[in-house]
Amino acid sequence: MALEKYATEAPASVPQAGGIPSASSPTAADDAVQHAASSRAHEAPAARVFRREGEFWTVRFDGRTCHLRDSRGLQHLVELLRRPGQPVAALALTRAAEQGEPLATADEGLALLPRASENARVGVTRAIGAALRRIEEHHPSLGAHLRATVRTGQRCVYTPDPCVPVAWET
Repeated sequence: MALEKYATEAPASVPQAGGIPSASSPTAADDAVQHAASSRAHEAPAARVFRREGEFWTVRFDGRTCHLRDSRGLQHLVELLRRPGQPVAALALTRAAEQGEPLATADEGLALLPRASENARVGVTRAIGAALRRIEEHHPSLGAHLRATVRTGQRCVYTPDPCVPVAWET
């Protein structure tokens, strides 16, 4: 049984006296959405954390923090988060996780191992899928972000929105 726990949630920023938009005002929802979007866009890079600490991962995004027990899928995800926009071969992810070594930057020759490459694709896709389900359960906004930005296959990639850069502390 996994010992995962939800840790904290930062309080939402709400304008005070005189700055509280009326719920009946047509611009109230627009102002709240713009404020939330600008808060996320200006969030400090250190506010987004995906870091292993022993047998658990500390994950922080959108002002919420949770702790997840280590898994192969989380190990694969952190490698993708470290390389936004850079495709990584599933076989390279698998080898790095199995051997506990840094991910190779060049993956020439991996195509020469078609069966191993296909097995890695299936394993990485399943592991990342399971990790995303756990993240969604404990941190819905991060789960939605990763579902929209992580692609798996022979080559896996994390592609965040270029208009809202996301820097991760790993």
